[in-house]
Amino acid sequence: MARSIFILLLICSGSFVKAQEQKVVAASKFEEIEFLFKTEIDSVHVINFWATWCGPCVAELPYFMEASETFANQAVKFSFVSMDFKNQYESKLLPFLKKNQLPGNQFNLWDMDYNAWIDKVSPAWSGAIPITVIMSPKGKLLATSSFESSEELFELIAKSLD
Repeated sequence: MARSIFILLLICSGSFVKAQEQKVVAASKFEEIEFLFKTEIDSVHVINFWATWCGPCVAELPYFMEASETFANQAVKFSFVSMDFKNQYESKLLPFLKKNQLPGNQFNLWDMDYNAWIDKVSPAWSGAIPITVIMSPKGKLLATSSFESSEELFELIAKSLD
């Protein structure tokens, strides 16, 4: 009996380690990631909505990698919410993330009822991606178009830190 439990623990911990390496949380409903948008925070939280099939989204991802290095010693955290479709999770998203190690937390949102949750992110958001939401104790900043350079992203983060 004890041996069976030990083997089961090894199997489960192996699965857990694999899931941790990918850092991807699949969310079928927006409510599962709504905590990302809480307003009572003590640091800067950069949240980017993107997808592997979105050219401008993929083009700006290196800027977030640079930002995570630039602001590594400051109270800045990153989360990425992929809008890749559920049937692309294993075939496209996971291989992409394995190849391109994005900083911070990774989420894959499958909630297709956009009208029910887009305003919860921001009433100013049309629903188009990429979009970056920067949450800070000062409030919420919204970048509704892709960044042309890492400096643009750095400026918004720095503004939220001041």
